[in-house]
Amino acid sequence: MNKTSLAAMAAAVVVLASCGGNGGSKNKYPDSELFGNVLALQCQYADQDSILKAEMEEADKNTEWTESGVKKYTELKEKTKAKREQAAADLAAGVEQAKATLIGRDIPFEVAADAGYEVTELKVSDIDKRGTFFVKAKIRVTDAKVAKSFDPRQMDISWYEADAEGNDTKVGHGMQRLTFPAKIEVGSEVETGGIQMGNHASKKSAQAYYNFGKMVFGK
Repeated sequence: MNKTSLAAMAAAVVVLASCGGNGGSKNKYPDSELFGNVLALQCQYADQDSILKAEMEEADKNTEWTESGVKKYTELKEKTKAKREQAAADLAAGVEQAKATLIGRDIPFEVAADAGYEVTELKVSDIDKRGTFFVKAKIRVTDAKVAKSFDPRQMDISWYEADAEGNDTKVGHGMQRLTFPAKIEVGSEVETGGIQMGNHASKKSAQAYYNFGKMVFGK
C-alpha cells in the first residue's frame, strides 16, 4: 500500500472516531450526508452544556457557605446560566442557518407491500431550534379496501425509523390519521402533516442519527 493510500486511510479513521470523543471543539464532529451539520451542532452544544453543568455540580459540593463563598457561588451561577443560554442561542442560530440547504431534502424511505398505499415523496419540512427534524410525505392509495378506515375519507398510516443496517432503531415510531378531500379510491392522494423524526436533541440521540438509514411506512 502506498503512502497516499495510508494517509487517506488514516484521515478516514480520524473522521469516524471524532464522533465519539469528549470535549466540544468546533469541527470535531463530522457533517452528515442527510442532516448536514445539525448533528455536529447538537453534539458540540451537548459537550459544552455538560461541562457547565459539571462546574456547577462541583461548586455545589465545594462552596464554603460563608458570605464571601455565597457571593462567589452566586456570581458563578449567574455566569453559568448566561453561558448556557448563549450556547442554546448559538445552537438555534446554527440550525436556522442550516435550514437553507436542508428544508426540502429527500429522506430515504420504504413502504410495506401490504400497506395499501405508496409514498411518492418524503422531504424535510422543518427543523426546530434544538435540531429535531420534521418531514412530510405524499401518499397515493394503491388499494382502497386496505387503505380506508371506518370513515371512507380517512386512513391511518404508521412508520418507524431504521438504521443503516435496516434494524428498527426503537425511536421515531408514530401513527397519523389522514383525511382525503373525497372518498378514498385507488389513486387518491394526500400529504401528511409534519412527522417528527425521533427527538435527536440529546448527544446520544444525535450521534445515533449518523447511522440513520430510512423511514419504514406501513398500515
